[in-house]
Amino acid sequence: MVSLREFFLDDLLKFNCIVMDPYTEVYSLSFFFNILLKFPQLSHTAVSPGGQLIGFILGKIDSNESVESNIENGHICALSVSDNYRRLGLATRLMESFTDTVESHGAWYMDLYARERNKAAIKLYESLGFVKYRWLPNFYRDDNGYDMRKPLKCDVGKQSLKGSWFDRFVLWWVDNMN
Repeated sequence: MVSLREFFLDDLLKFNCIVMDPYTEVYSLSFFFNILLKFPQLSHTAVSPGGQLIGFILGKIDSNESVESNIENGHICALSVSDNYRRLGLATRLMESFTDTVESHGAWYMDLYARERNKAAIKLYESLGFVKYRWLPNFYRDDNGYDMRKPLKCDVGKQSLKGSWFDRFVLWWVDNMN
């Protein structure tokens, strides 16, 4: 049975087979290292019965300071599952674990970025309650992206989903012209 556990620093040396997926954004080791040091409780791995690393989620807490309040959100920096273990619910389990942790910290919403071409990931995120919040042209070197958000329990009025009228129009246009 696959188990979830905390992401350890030495896992950075074991996850190349997962992170080299064409849809997974590759960051520098120093980026991963800094996130793991600052937010160790927000990064988890999925491990096979044989001890092989087969998936991971790496996240952080961001603060969005405004005039009225200081709202925190959980940001998913990376989520990836090995090809051989996809469509078994591992990404969902990793996302649920992340959701529980950021909700316990009082976050109002979660967000992540997804490649426009990564239809399978977008479908997964939408099934987990995420919505396309903004379209991001040329966000990736070789693709456009979406900023996706999911309101959490603290955001009763779903204020985190209220973008500008221009962002909503652009998103409508992109979705209806493709």
